Formats: sequence, C-alpha cells, structure tokens
Amino acid sequence: MSEIIFLGLRLLMAGALYAFFGLAIWVLWRDLKQAPRPSEDTIPPLYVSITLEGNTFSQQYTLPEVIIGRSPQSQCHLPSNTISARHARLFFRQGHWWIEDLGSTNGTFLNAAPLTRATIVVSGDKIRCGEAELVIAAESAPGG
Repeated sequence: MSEIIFLGLRLLMAGALYAFFGLAIWVLWRDLKQAPRPSEDTIPPLYVSITLEGNTFSQQYTLPEVIIGRSPQSQCHLPSNTISARHARLFFRQGHWWIEDLGSTNGTFLNAAPLTRATIVVSGDKIRCGEAELVIAAESAPGG
C-alpha cells in the first residue's frame, strides 16, 4: 500500500512541476507579446559630414533610406564623375543605420575596407564613394 501512495505523490509532484513550467512559459509569452516593440517610425537623425573636391559640408537625414549618388534624384547628391548615379544606400533597420553598395562602378569603402554586403555604421565611420568621403555622426551633429 505504501508503494501506491509513494507513486501517487511522485505523480502529483511531476504534475505540479509541469504546471509550474507551463505557467512560467505562459507568463513569459504574455509579457513578450505585450512588450513595446521598437518603432521604425522614430528614426534618429543621421548626421553626415561630406568632403568632396576639397569642400566640406554637413547634412542631416531623418528619412528611412538615403541614396548616395550622382543622380539629382539622390537624397545625398554628390556631383562627381567618380560616383555612380545610384552609388550606395544608407538605411535605418532594426534600430541601426546600415550602408550597402548599390553595384557602383568604383565601389564603396567603409573605414578603408571594400563594402561587400550591408553593414551597420556607427559614429566615426568613414565611407568613401569615389572621391567623396563621408563621416558618420549618428548621435549628434558634427562638432557637437
């Protein structure tokens, strides 16, 4: 008779343990479902210091995508024959600014390394497109 009681207690403890794990998973799932997600609507400004043909100027972008190129339709218009019409693209995804080459003739370089795939950029990164050099200042305006 004591074996039956002992087996019953073991089954009761196993059931209680499974119920505890189930409750813990349910609570975590509910909290994650209700947690605020980072919004792509709030894009932090991207400050870029651009040097082209000896001239330096700064631009601020708050668009989710910035096309760098020679084309006048580019958000970052750089009138130089060493830059493709659609040279590179800066875009905001997953809480970070990224850069990718758009198949440009002369290539895009991030911190002197050729850019082969989309890569996260941070403040202080140097991007070279043809003869133009762009310095990223993601958190604040250059010099501030």
